[in-house]
Amino acid sequence: MNPDNKKIQLSQQLEEARQLEDSINKVEVLCRLVGAYLEKGQPEPGNEILEEALRVARSLENLSDKACALARLACHYRNADQRYTFNALSSQSLEIVETFDDLFEKSWVLVKIAREYAQGGQRDKIFDSLKRAQDAAEEIPDSFRKSWAFNRIAKQYLDIGEEGTSSEILSRAFQSAREIEDESDRSWSLIRLSETYLKSGKEDRVAEILFESLAAARKIDESPDKTRRLAVISCDFTKIKQFENALAVAREIKDGAHRAMTLWVIASEYTWTGRK
Repeated sequence: MNPDNKKIQLSQQLEEARQLEDSINKVEVLCRLVGAYLEKGQPEPGNEILEEALRVARSLENLSDKACALARLACHYRNADQRYTFNALSSQSLEIVETFDDLFEKSWVLVKIAREYAQGGQRDKIFDSLKRAQDAAEEIPDSFRKSWAFNRIAKQYLDIGEEGTSSEILSRAFQSAREIEDESDRSWSLIRLSETYLKSGKEDRVAEILFESLAAARKIDESPDKTRRLAVISCDFTKIKQFENALAVAREIKDGAHRAMTLWVIASEYTWTGRK
C-alpha cells in the first residue's frame, strides 16, 4: 500500500476509534493503532494515542476491566521504552485487584492480567500475576470455584509452555474437584479438567477423569443437567478416539433429541478419523 494511503487509513481508523462508545473496545482499538504507528517508525503519534488510551482506561468504572486495561497499556509503554510508566501502571493494576473481596474474581482477573503480559512479552510479570492468582485460589473456600480457578491458572501456564507447573496446578484442581459434594457440579468440574488434560496431551489421564465424571453424572436425578453432562462426556470420549465408550454413554441419554444429536457427533468424528 502507498505510504500516503496507509497514513490516511490510520487517521480514519483513529477517528473511528474515538467515536466508539464502548470504552473497553476503544482501548483495544487505540492500542492496535499504537502498534501500527510504531511499526511505521512513527513513535510520536503512537505515544499521543497511548496517552489517549490511558485516559480512557482510567475512566473505566468496572474495576476488573480497568485492571486488565492498565496491564495492557503497561506493556505498550514498555515497548515504547517508557519503563517508569510501565512499572507504575503494572503496580496500579495490581493495587486495583488487591481491593477485591471475592477471591474467585481476584484469581480470574489476575489470570487475565497474565494474558495481557503474555501478549506483551513481559514474562516476569506473567509469573508474578499467576503466582498471585494461585495464592488467591488457595484461599477460595468453595471446592467448585477453587477447582475452576486452578484449572484456569493451569491453562495459562500451559499456554506459555510451562507444562510442569501446569501439571502441578491441575493436580490441585483435580483434588478440589473431588471434594465437590454436588454430583452435577463435580461432574462438570471434572469435564472441564479433562479438556485441559487433553490440551496438554495426556490422553490416558483424560479417560480416567471422564470415567470419574461419568460416575458422578449417573448419580444425578433425571434432568436437563444430567442429559447435558452425559452428552458432553460422550462427545469428549471421541476426542481421544474411544468410540465404544462414547457410544455406551450416548445410549444412557434418555432424551431422544439429545441422544440423536450425540450419536450424530460420534458418527461424524468416527468418519473424520477414517475409521470404518
